[in-house]
Amino acid sequence: MKPTGRRANWLFFRQWLRNPFAIGAVMPSGRELARAMAQASDNESGRLVVELGGGTGNITQALLDSGLAPESLVVIERDRRLYRVLTARFPEIRVLNMDALQALATLREENGGKVGSIVSGLPLLSMPPEFQEQLLEESFRLLDKNGDFIQFTYGPVSPVSQRRLGTQGLRAQKVSRARLNIPPASVWRFMRMSEWLQASRDAARRKQNRAA
Repeated sequence: MKPTGRRANWLFFRQWLRNPFAIGAVMPSGRELARAMAQASDNESGRLVVELGGGTGNITQALLDSGLAPESLVVIERDRRLYRVLTARFPEIRVLNMDALQALATLREENGGKVGSIVSGLPLLSMPPEFQEQLLEESFRLLDKNGDFIQFTYGPVSPVSQRRLGTQGLRAQKVSRARLNIPPASVWRFMRMSEWLQASRDAARRKQNRAA
């Protein structure tokens, strides 16, 4: 039996009470935030999208609603109870009950560079900087050359500092804000510096063409 939204939210809250540093939020992502995460991801290239920290599946559902095929999505959820919620709600999707780093290494062995986006619901702000670095390093080893890492945060700035990103050749860009989410959140894209520079040049070129 698929869990109802109210039952799933209550389970999410109970799991947060047990381990607030691992879950990171009192309630699952709202619809506005879930849609913003899905819109920021690469869901049209035919490459895989990997979701870290699937929770109760709100972002998962938004990714599917955006047109992503079930076979192009892999969801990772470490919490055993939330994993069972996801497998019941999305029987057509591959869900891995693993730690994020372990799952990323497993997928890299299987897929090489065929992943277009990693969509993260992990609470990076509450995690040690060393883990942030390791997570991003493993993620960009899995992503193809123009792949990106999508992360939301409840803070006003990037959940990973520009200085720390710079040591890995990465750059952060805020792509949207979910003001109606509880609490309000912003969505960030992390990308390789070379791709960020190319995107900046393309944006400047489009601005010039509109002004001409």
